[in-house]
Amino acid sequence: ESVNTYAINAGNLSAGSNYDVVLGGAVTFAITQKSITVTAATNSKEYDGTTSASAIPVVTGGLAFGDTANFVEAYALPDVGTGLTLVPSGTVTSVNSGSNYAINFVNNTTGAITAKALTVTGLSLSDKVYDGNTTASITGTPALSGVIAGDVSNVSISGTAGGSFTAPTVGAKTITVTGLSLTGSASGNYTLTA
Repeated sequence: ESVNTYAINAGNLSAGSNYDVVLGGAVTFAITQKSITVTAATNSKEYDGTTSASAIPVVTGGLAFGDTANFVEAYALPDVGTGLTLVPSGTVTSVNSGSNYAINFVNNTTGAITAKALTVTGLSLSDKVYDGNTTASITGTPALSGVIAGDVSNVSISGTAGGSFTAPTVGAKTITVTGLSLTGSASGNYTLTA
């Protein structure tokens, strides 16, 4: 018994009308989401009462041509400290409203917020005639300059201002102000400068 092999060429059988070509049933294929990882970057700033961060998260995994990353990050909390958590968020702009991506967000715990320096105002300091000691005369009521608007009721200055010259001898000297401190629930976010 002999077996004849026929080639299919351009949709036709070379044996002519001896055969009919029947295509298989419809098959459905799927396009799955592309996985990307968005990791918050290290950020540091001076205390400003907000959780905002200027660093841009790092995207690994790559975006398809024409798609755009729209990722930002923020501190978990606004207060002063080190080893603070930075949290990324955002979306991808694509033809499918970003649904083409499975996004894995990764926090960063190396953020830092430094204390904001406040200036003491309202005090009067003056020269004096040599008297053999370093005591300085300070008058007035101390007040704070530079407090963030949202913290005004949560930080205040307390104590009695005292001061001393750097040396008791005649000449130009620096007066160091002492005896003042910050109080209130937000005081840990600030430092005092005279």
